[in-house]
Amino acid sequence: MLGLVNLTSFAASHALLLDADGAHVLCVGIKASFDLPAGEAPVLSPDQEAVMLSPRHLADDPVCSLLREAELTLDHPGTDVVVNAVAHAPGGRAVARLPVSVQVGALPAEAVVSGQRFWQRQGS
Repeated sequence: MLGLVNLTSFAASHALLLDADGAHVLCVGIKASFDLPAGEAPVLSPDQEAVMLSPRHLADDPVCSLLREAELTLDHPGTDVVVNAVAHAPGGRAVARLPVSVQVGALPAEAVVSGQRFWQRQGS
């Protein structure tokens, strides 16, 4: 039986997957979780989030929004940076939309945050 001895401070997991030709491939994932104190450098979180072995959806319902994709896959050649955060409008005033951004090294990412949305069926 395969086992993984993790000597890091990070979360780690492994799985034996099959490639397109049916060959076994050992896939290992290592995941570091950091806290981002306002105005300070990132700090390694004391609570390391486990490597996601399967997708996670809102309210554990597969028809709801996808919160996190599985992290152990064969076609994952790079690094993912996932930011789970809460946005607050400047001065605490209500806004319809709020631009947000994060930068890791030289790689910036931008998004627009809006309030909760829902679909309502009209008619029959």
